[in-house]
Amino acid sequence: MHAWLRVDAHAALPRLREMARDDPHPDVRRAALQTVARIRPPETAGATPCRA
Repeated sequence: MHAWLRVDAHAALPRLREMARDDPHPDVRRAALQTVARIRPPETAGATPCRA
């Protein structure tokens, strides 16, 4: 997963979301959820895109 995130973090989002939802280990779910929150586009996090 680390290598995948370095190459294309946005391509890893579907798998990370799946892990956050379905992994049997709470620590993996928590880490996946935190990672999704860090790499999602700013617009989906409530930020306004810069129009400069």
